Amino acid sequence: MSIIFTALAYLLVPALLIILCQKCRLLDKIGVVVLSFGLGITLSAGLDLPALLGEGQLSAIQMNLSV
Repeated sequence: MSIIFTALAYLLVPALLIILCQKCRLLDKIGVVVLSFGLGITLSAGLDLPALLGEGQLSAIQMNLSV
């Protein structure tokens, strides 16, 4: 179940950021790229995904989604 949630998060979070930037003027001024990097840094500092999913599963998800 967590594998599906992680794969959906990898796909839907950037789409959600784009939609939010189109709706909110302040977020549009900050920019999608800056918000994506900030969110990624914040989540990586707060969550330990390899410990939650396992190193092999996380890298498999990332490889499948990037190809």
